Amino acid sequence: PTGSVGNADIRFDGTTLDIRSNSSSASLLLSTASTERMRIDSSGNVQIGNSTYGSSLGQLRVINDASSTPASISLMGYGNVTDNAEVGKLEFAMQQSGTGGQVHAKISGLASGTGEDEGQLAFYTSDNTLTERMRLDENGNVGIGTTSVTSGSKLDIRGGNLILGGYNSGNDYGIILTPDDSSSY
Repeated sequence: PTGSVGNADIRFDGTTLDIRSNSSSASLLLSTASTERMRIDSSGNVQIGNSTYGSSLGQLRVINDASSTPASISLMGYGNVTDNAEVGKLEFAMQQSGTGGQVHAKISGLASGTGEDEGQLAFYTSDNTLTERMRLDENGNVGIGTTSVTSGSKLDIRGGNLILGGYNSGNDYGIILTPDDSSSY
């Protein structure tokens, strides 16, 4: 069956439902109880949730009822083949009424080198400025306080004390390592 209304077509060939707009600026809206729940804009961006709060905020749930396959979300960049290029990200943001919102934390997937087969994760937090705090490189090495983990180091910590065990002001428990003048422990 096929049907057309204005600049829109709906087609079903027995296996695929195809809903099309022939307008270059049209959006596809899905609504329940007379309220918009999801929008796909003319650029292909998908927004789920309350559209009055901003273009990128809402709720997203991915549910897979197949017990043998986990639910998944893939963030795939295209053509991001330069070293350290951001190929995907998760942003954690807060928005108050009438504001554009603010990102408080972020996890970025980064390219390592120029191929498709190596990547890193960078973790960001904000104290008014979103800053990278930790990196997991393509070899499984962790850097804290650095964006470039020292080659061969499983854990590279820079810019502060390293406390192993517990620490309580006035009562020292465990081991505290303090960097010397060259920032080495």
